[in-house]
Amino acid sequence: MRDGKPWIPQGFYQVPFEIPPTAFASQPPFWRQAYEGQGAWEYAEMKAEGADSVRLQIAQDGANPDNKKHFDAEWLQKAIRAIHQARDAGLTVIVCIQDEIQTGVPAQAPLPNENTRRVWSELTPEFGKDRGVLFELYNEPNDIPKDPHPDINQQPTSQQWQRWADAMNETIRFVRNHGSVNVVVADGLVNAQQLEGAPDLVDPMHQVLYAAHPYVSGNRADFNQTEQAWEEKFGHFARTHPVIISEWGIGFYCDAKTPRSVASFLKYLRSRGIGLEVGIWDFAPGGFNNMTHGFPHNQFSSFYNAKGETCTLNNGFPGYGPGKMIESWYLHGTIPPLPQ
Repeated sequence: MRDGKPWIPQGFYQVPFEIPPTAFASQPPFWRQAYEGQGAWEYAEMKAEGADSVRLQIAQDGANPDNKKHFDAEWLQKAIRAIHQARDAGLTVIVCIQDEIQTGVPAQAPLPNENTRRVWSELTPEFGKDRGVLFELYNEPNDIPKDPHPDINQQPTSQQWQRWADAMNETIRFVRNHGSVNVVVADGLVNAQQLEGAPDLVDPMHQVLYAAHPYVSGNRADFNQTEQAWEEKFGHFARTHPVIISEWGIGFYCDAKTPRSVASFLKYLRSRGIGLEVGIWDFAPGGFNNMTHGFPHNQFSSFYNAKGETCTLNNGFPGYGPGKMIESWYLHGTIPPLPQ
């Protein structure tokens, strides 16, 4: 529910706080550009494009005061200010803690841990009473031993799901014990690709939302562009649980089927009442085939260039992507039958 009415989210995902400033020098420049360009104007523009929400990831290392290498108090305060700016613009905000190797850590923690909870101890006093802020507990958990990039169609074992549930439940207890009344969001396993088979999480407030990130890439990309794949990954689960696609885009992948599969994917979400946070608002490096391009003066991407050509894998022309279709959905409630 949002403002007392049933809610199917439609929003954008942005990246200014995905890595802390200590990691800027070792990473591509778009992260620094997104951070330095972040401002309240972005949320007004999102709202003008039909969004009702925005998803912001916060780097775990940068926001953890116990991390002497990466913690940055000024950066964290800017992230907190951004959440307030988005709320002031009338957007619901999904705040997500992220721990990935671009921050300089040797490897991503497979599940939320004590460092994740330390960050929530910083954010909960600020936002724990604002129901317009959702707490996405941990981005893309991946409890697959010794495999940082597993096959995204891999089915977790019952033991892996139990470890996932234990870690998520502990984090839910933590934020509730610190006074949070927010909806909490739990990403599925295999980098949020899989929700099927997940046990129900335990929340005394019964405010758990489950999240999937159904990117196409992988060794079964053809299959991953089909309704069967969406059903197997999160669709069956969504028949009995509230589900959101809290992060999605074409990613580093496209083929001749991709434009039509995106149209089918969006219609599938609409038919199932599943919300979407589409990426990425302020991040369009070459080859990523993104939502928008030209940040900070965003233009919505298109599946076709001036010659009517579409992209091939990692060879997309600037601006290639589903942006115009998303814009049509968000502004007009329609999904074009053919790619745009």
